[in-house]
Amino acid sequence: MAKVALLIGVSEYELGLNPLPAAVKDVEAMGRVLANPEMGGFAASDITVLKNPQRQEMEDAIYRLFSNRQRDDLLLFYFSGHGVKDESGKLYLSTRTTRKENGRLVKPSAVAASFLHESINESKSQRQILILDCCFSGAIAQGMTVKDDGTVNLQEQLGGKGRAILTATTSTQYSFEQEGSELSIYTRYLVEGIEKGAADQDGDGYISVDELHEYASGKVKEAFPAMTPKFFPVEEGHKILLAKSPKDDPNLKYRKEVENRSIRGQISVVGRRFLDDLRDSLGLTPENATAIEDEVLKPYREYQKKLQRYEQAFAEAVQQENGISDAIRDELKHYQEFLGLRDQDIAPVETRYVPRREIAQPQPQPPKTSQSNLDQGDLTNVTPHSKSTGLPVARIGCLSLLLLVLSAIITVPFFLNQATKAKQAEAKQYVSAMNKGQQAFYTEKGKFSSNLAELGIGIATETTYYTYKTQAVGAGEKAYAINTATPKQDGLKSYTGGVMLNAKVDSTISLICQSPEPSKTPPAPPKLVGGTPKCATGSVELD
Repeated sequence: MAKVALLIGVSEYELGLNPLPAAVKDVEAMGRVLANPEMGGFAASDITVLKNPQRQEMEDAIYRLFSNRQRDDLLLFYFSGHGVKDESGKLYLSTRTTRKENGRLVKPSAVAASFLHESINESKSQRQILILDCCFSGAIAQGMTVKDDGTVNLQEQLGGKGRAILTATTSTQYSFEQEGSELSIYTRYLVEGIEKGAADQDGDGYISVDELHEYASGKVKEAFPAMTPKFFPVEEGHKILLAKSPKDDPNLKYRKEVENRSIRGQISVVGRRFLDDLRDSLGLTPENATAIEDEVLKPYREYQKKLQRYEQAFAEAVQQENGISDAIRDELKHYQEFLGLRDQDIAPVETRYVPRREIAQPQPQPPKTSQSNLDQGDLTNVTPHSKSTGLPVARIGCLSLLLLVLSAIITVPFFLNQATKAKQAEAKQYVSAMNKGQQAFYTEKGKFSSNLAELGIGIATETTYYTYKTQAVGAGEKAYAINTATPKQDGLKSYTGGVMLNAKVDSTISLICQSPEPSKTPPAPPKLVGGTPKCATGSVELD
């Protein structure tokens, strides 16, 4: 049984495709862990590394990888670079000479996925692993290089018997290289999962491809929640064992406990004491333990930094603009996608600023008198029988007081109304974020949650004006989630959000309902009627 790997990294490109500096470093890192006898166990002579190859060199290497193999041979194909597609949607892997003319791919300059597919299918090997750290079309942004996007059915174009395909993203998402990082984000955690043994989920001393992907995918989504790596196992592909992990390594034991005891990047007081005692019992130095913790918590800290960057941009936009215009909203949306953040990630951030902005409306001016009436600014110059008004001083004072009273009557309700709207805006946005959080949680876990913290949307259960609650109800096809916002003071409306399963389209669907009048009792939960969510009688459906 042979274990053979072909690792291809393309960093340099001609005009039309941006460079990807991390790609060649990706293959070096993958080669290092695969060649380590205590990790990948591949013989160095059985690992081929190509950096910035031309098309013919790349096709020859692919042919050699899959030809003349035996059934039990383990074959690994890894590619880091641009994935591109032609006008008909067919996928190609880029080479050093790949180029576009007038926005269209020059096909002879790239390797067609169909060639890779044919080579794989003609191979006798029943254990094949494909790792694609790429997506499909070129884009670039300052501080981060976006690999590519488009729509490609990878399983259709590359699927087959006894095969596992691991991808950095879905076919419509961006794959990132982050400035200042040596490796592409997905590859960084593939390497870490093997090198540290952290991807060995069941602790059996071996790392299967599904375990490796699950580990890397989880880390990627901690740092870039909107980025969702995908795994396509075919037949027994998910069971392919790729690497070994140390069973009794104290560093790995400590890492596992840090993973288990960190919640949203934080370790509780009790967890801290447990880890300190565990560190001592394992014989680890404080410096070593701290390094492990920093590595484990790094993705979440990166996520927090991106949230802070978005918050700074949003706060500046609110301060400099008179409200959030459509143009600014589009720019913020682009920046959100650039940072890899979801709508539910930024909802609490925006809520902290939008209500304040809504309150800060232009103040209405008190009614102005005509020139034939009193000018309030000239009160000190009015004589007892002013010719300009024909009113005695006593009546001038009464008129002044009357105007002030009228001004208060007009202005105070205005501000009270605006303040009420701002408080209710918080509730609406929070319930919307809770709905989206439950939808994302169900997609990932196959169930709803009754724990607001589990949704990972950064919403507190209580604010100055509202208390918030989420609840999972029912099971199976009848499962649904209820999210409520209950006012803590009089004069505010209450809200109920519902997330239900729509079996007809195999998805979740949500709705927000509002009490018609101020109430401290949230509306009854919405129900699914004929596949459409409906608010309960007596409550108002929000768009």
